[in-house]
Amino acid sequence: MERKETKARTDIFRFGRVMYEASAGQRAFNGESLESVIGRILKAEPQPVTELKPVRPYTLCLVIRRYLKKDRARRTQTAKTLREELQEVRQEVQVGTVLVDGSKLQGILPVPIPAWRQSIGM
Repeated sequence: MERKETKARTDIFRFGRVMYEASAGQRAFNGESLESVIGRILKAEPQPVTELKPVRPYTLCLVIRRYLKKDRARRTQTAKTLREELQEVRQEVQVGTVLVDGSKLQGILPVPIPAWRQSIGM
């Protein structure tokens, strides 16, 4: 494997960590020391963003998980692909077809269901 290719995949992992922190509001890998953080990066999976912030575009959460794959072969491979994936998420948000993990939505809707139904004519 070419060094440039390895660096690109590492950069995608790092970008995934930044995206995770921005979306989840916490670090993907925590620890008491540098060694424990490195150990978590190498061995642990971060808690899914959908568990921490359920009202995030589900597609974005899936993309972030892909960026954080331990196995480089399963991770997004190039910056071009990364860009395409993020453009797809952006398009979904713009057209209003955002999927969220509905299993986590119970009890968080601020508008009572009858008011919601009235607003769409039900």
